[in-house]
Amino acid sequence: MKKIILKRGSVLLLALVLFVTLLPLGAFAAPSYTISVSSWSNFKSRVDNNSSWNGGSSASYKLTADITIPAGESVTKTFTGTFDGNGHTITTSGTIFSTVGAGATIKNFTVEMPGDSSSSISSPPVAYSISASNTTAITFQNITNNANVTIPSGSTSYGAGIVGRIASNATVVFDNCINNGHITSANQTGGIVANAPDTSTYSASLTFKNCVNNGNVTTSNLFAGGILGHSEGKANLSFNYCTNKGNIQSGGNAGGIFGNFRSGGSTKFDYCINMGSITQSGS
Repeated sequence: MKKIILKRGSVLLLALVLFVTLLPLGAFAAPSYTISVSSWSNFKSRVDNNSSWNGGSSASYKLTADITIPAGESVTKTFTGTFDGNGHTITTSGTIFSTVGAGATIKNFTVEMPGDSSSSISSPPVAYSISASNTTAITFQNITNNANVTIPSGSTSYGAGIVGRIASNATVVFDNCINNGHITSANQTGGIVANAPDTSTYSASLTFKNCVNNGNVTTSNLFAGGILGHSEGKANLSFNYCTNKGNIQSGGNAGGIFGNFRSGGSTKFDYCINMGSITQSGS
């Protein structure tokens, strides 16, 4: 009988292959437990490296300390996990999440800006955009923004206290989100969200519950609102127990709760109130 001789390296490789094939299907998925993070660098590296062994962009995280985000930094991977701020404060001069995707939950923290009350940051503080299928809801809950937001002239960014733009089909709930900062932009601008789906092919579902805007919302262009600046297309919008106390000013299409809506979807208001002044410089 012919002998089969395996070299040491081949034996190790064979053992590794057998080990991997015997692992359960969920072994490479995001951890099912919550990962505690106490620093920005720890959280960002875990998400942006996107390794399930180390957390990844779909894992659950809980903040255990106040953190400060260095200028120019944000989470760059699309975040689809859970981020629980656990009542802590995040100080930032920009956006925490570049993009938030299907199934994400972002909750329980306060945003502050560096400097004094005359300072401002240059992009929406919590998320720049939302990009997701409308099959799995995205939730923003118990978030307070105290940062002023001033979008530089010439920038294409939208001005908002929580999220800048809903960029594709999405089901999104904003629950008990509060903006205390002044929001200024040359583009569509809102106290909570600036822009919902902006083409007629989108069919988003957006719900705002117990949301409050206390800051002034100003754009030199069209579309400004205390809660939502602008929506176009087939979006279905619901505003429940929302309040605006800030002054709203735009070149046209301004509203205390909602700046502008175009045909194709639906809008529902329940127990909402505007206490701020509304000024339009154009038609």
